[in-house]
Amino acid sequence: SSSTPTQTPNTGIGKRGLAFNDPRLVQPFSKAGSKITWAWNWATTPYGSTKDVTTGYPNIEFVPILPPNMPKGTLWRDTIRDNKHKYSTQALMHFNEPDQCGSGGTCQKIPDVVAAWKEFMQPVSGFILLGGPSVTNGEAPKGLTYLKDFLSACSGCTFDFFPIHWYGAATDAAGFKAHVAKAWEVVGQRPLWVTEYGTTSGSPQEIEAFVKDVSTWMDGSEMVARYSYFWDAPGFLIETGGTNLSSLGEWYNTQ
Repeated sequence: SSSTPTQTPNTGIGKRGLAFNDPRLVQPFSKAGSKITWAWNWATTPYGSTKDVTTGYPNIEFVPILPPNMPKGTLWRDTIRDNKHKYSTQALMHFNEPDQCGSGGTCQKIPDVVAAWKEFMQPVSGFILLGGPSVTNGEAPKGLTYLKDFLSACSGCTFDFFPIHWYGAATDAAGFKAHVAKAWEVVGQRPLWVTEYGTTSGSPQEIEAFVKDVSTWMDGSEMVARYSYFWDAPGFLIETGGTNLSSLGEWYNTQ
């Protein structure tokens, strides 16, 4: 259930991305000197459910994710083709957090995730890079256990990278790094995308120190091909109550 990875960058160039909902908040990261090269938004287009193309998504690669309600037929392939043409899309991701049924999780049984992979993802292998389902860092049977079980069940499936998520204390950078290393072993030392990482506790100073520590670490890690901090929104990478970059956003954008 593996393929030779087609993407194995091991330096910081091109790794850093954005997780966003409002495409207008991607704009501040599109200026000269930015380290941001890609973005995603839990949807199939940069405009999500709004379809408001007047907000002007900037010239940053957009990475779509397969929704659990995608109808059979040509819509998915048409969406991929459209994204490649308009938004420089080079990769796709499977379901978001199928291993959990809480906030943001798609809450899917493994046989259904495998069936969806074979219906929508496997047929476009070779046309575009394919990422497995994004899993949480939850305890078994969630998280990496779920991912391991999915990989065992998905025979004849080919993957180019594996998205993972991590949330924990701002003081637990060591735990974050250990989780990434464990995930890398679970997927057979193939490229990881850490598409959500964030903190569940910590002072503003501790949170900033955590993000700087682990982001810089991922820049230099052969295990991580791409990453996106949670998230491009006010109070995080955008200033509270505004649309300009926060101090952390300024660092994330250029350092």
